[in-house]
Amino acid sequence: MISIDKAQFRIKENERQMPLGVSIGGPLFWRELGKLIMEIPPKLKEYLDNNRGSLPPITDPDEPLRIDSLGVIRLVAFLETDFGIRVEDEELTVENFETLRKLGELIASKSKAVEAPHRPTPSPDELSR
Repeated sequence: MISIDKAQFRIKENERQMPLGVSIGGPLFWRELGKLIMEIPPKLKEYLDNNRGSLPPITDPDEPLRIDSLGVIRLVAFLETDFGIRVEDEELTVENFETLRKLGELIASKSKAVEAPHRPTPSPDELSR
C-alpha cells in the first residue's frame, strides 16, 4: 500500500493535472487521494517480491514489475488458486501485468464482478407478493 506522504507528494507533483476544483486538503482532495491509494493484498506483494528473481522488493506501485512470460503464467496460477480470480485469455496483456497498480486494477475489477453476482429477474408473480 502506498503511504499517505507519498500519495500527498504525488498529488502536489501532479497538481496541474488534477481536475478543476481540487485543492490540497479540499473536499475533492480526498476523492483524488483515494484514486492514488489502492489496497494491494499483502499476500500478492509478498508473492511478487519473492518471485522476481534477484530484483529488489517493489516500493512504488507504478514501478515496472519486470516479470517474464513464465512468471506471468505462474502469477496467473497464483491468482487463480490463492484469490479465486480467473484471468481470461484476452486479459493476458502486457498492460495488465506491467505494474503493481495495473495488476491491482485488474484484481479489483475481477473482485467486483465476483462480489456482484448476477441475480435473476423476478417473475411478475414474485413482484406482486
